[in-house]
Amino acid sequence: MASDSATMEIQLDDSRRCPGCGDPLGRATSLIVAYWRDYESVYFCYCANCGWEGEIVEHVHHIAYELSEE
Repeated sequence: MASDSATMEIQLDDSRRCPGCGDPLGRATSLIVAYWRDYESVYFCYCANCGWEGEIVEHVHHIAYELSEE
């Protein structure tokens, strides 16, 4: 298995919590899979405590347009 620094950070980070029950997603019985879509970091998560599964999306870039003053 290739060592990826982003994957290692996710596995060791205990601050990520389940939106359903608040249990830490960094436990050995839970699952976090990271992948990247355009400018977003997407984490597919499964909580072994309550059975919640879903995606948590972290937006890395935000593009805003300045409105013209007329």
